[in-house]
Amino acid sequence: MVQNIVLALVFGGMFTLVFGGIGFFLLSQYRKAQQEVDESQGWPEIAAEITFSEIGEHTPSRFEDQDRSTTYEPIIHYKYSVNGVDYEGKRIGFTAGGSISGTKGYAERFIKRYPVGKIVTAYYDRRKPSESVLEKNIQSQGGLISITVISLILGLVSLVITIWVIIRQLIS
Repeated sequence: MVQNIVLALVFGGMFTLVFGGIGFFLLSQYRKAQQEVDESQGWPEIAAEITFSEIGEHTPSRFEDQDRSTTYEPIIHYKYSVNGVDYEGKRIGFTAGGSISGTKGYAERFIKRYPVGKIVTAYYDRRKPSESVLEKNIQSQGGLISITVISLILGLVSLVITIWVIIRQLIS
């Protein structure tokens, strides 16, 4: 009985910590991005010129990652001037822990919206004018949100199963 309880605590605890930890980490990244969006709502807008607009391709190179598919990232640079000082921006919007990437079609939508030479509206932080974005929102990361939810659910299920096994052992 004691051995079964210890095994349940070790393995159940491990799964709970791993999946729950991943879920909470990703959730904190999303909350951080949402906080940045909230803070940016007061940022002033400014005219910016797109200076670079291409699609970056990320293909897994390590042997163990060969089953993963290629992802595509819009790479957009723009220049703007605040109080006579020139800046270069590279951020499209706010992301939860990384860059904006996805399918080729997803990246192409950004490239079409921001072609080289186009004058667009950018938003910058008054306190730190070198911080800027083209869009004041969290860029869609459906896969990241799905992984967050799945991790949190698996962590919770693991916790419930661990508690259930321990209770069963104590009752019997």
